[in-house]
Formats: sequence, structure tokens, C-alpha cells
Amino acid sequence: MKNTFRLTIFILLVLTSIQYSCSANKTRLARDDWAMIDTIGIIRLNVSPDAVHRNDEQINIIEDRCTAVAWRVSKTIKANSYFQYIELNEEGVNTIPAVWPIYKNNIIVGLSISLPGKYFTYDNIIKLYRYAIKIYDELPHKKWEELHGLRFSKQVGLKF
Repeated sequence: MKNTFRLTIFILLVLTSIQYSCSANKTRLARDDWAMIDTIGIIRLNVSPDAVHRNDEQINIIEDRCTAVAWRVSKTIKANSYFQYIELNEEGVNTIPAVWPIYKNNIIVGLSISLPGKYFTYDNIIKLYRYAIKIYDELPHKKWEELHGLRFSKQVGLKF
């Protein structure tokens, strides 16, 4: 009788831990229409669920790919970052590449980089990051139109 009771308790504990670990892996936080999926060093990684075009399986695949890119970017820029944090935004299909500063009390504290899913690669992110550093002193004075779009993409060296 004692062994049956112990076995039952053991099974319940195992099932509870499995349920907890499965729920812990899916830590998507709805933030507007974004899914904040991870923080890697100074990188905050966001993926647009784009509900019309993506199912859960596709989002999981995209999250894995984006996380791998974010890890690589984090290792590259950790030592010489001008910013306290960098937001990487993977925005699905219909979007235009963009870079813009993030302010706190009128001081640049972060950088936000947005790219369509197809072009969310290490090389493209590093090109945008290097461009932002190159124009760091001018960044507060740049207009939104100068930091996104096809002309901006050509200026930075992104190929579409």
C-alpha cells in the first residue's frame, strides 16, 4: 500500500514538472501585436506573430532562427556597444527595414532595428548596427524618413 502511494505521488510530481517545463518554454508575452520571445545579453528579440500568415508551428520555427541570429549578434557587439540595449524586431513579410533610437529622458539608451523575416540575418543586422554607430552623433537629428525605406536600405548596403 505504501509503495502504491509513493508511486502515485512520484507520478504526480513528474507530470507536474513536465507541465511546468512545457509552459516555461512558451514565454511569449503579448505586447501590442508583438511576441517578446527572449532577452539575450543586451539584445531584446521581438517577433511579430502576423496572425494572418503564420501558425504556431511557423512562429516557433521563426523564433528559433531569430534567437540563433540574436545570440550571434550579441556576441559580436557586446564589447563595443554604444547602447544599453538593442531591440531586434522581425516583422513578417510586409515591412520595410528601419533603424531608430530609443530615448529615456532625452538620452539615447537603445537602438531598435526592424527587418522583414526574409532579411532578418546576422549580416543585415550588423550592417544596420554599424550604420547607426557611424551616424550616432546625428541620430537624434535624423528624421524618421531618413531611417527607413528602400532608399535607406540601399544607403546602408542591404540588398533586396
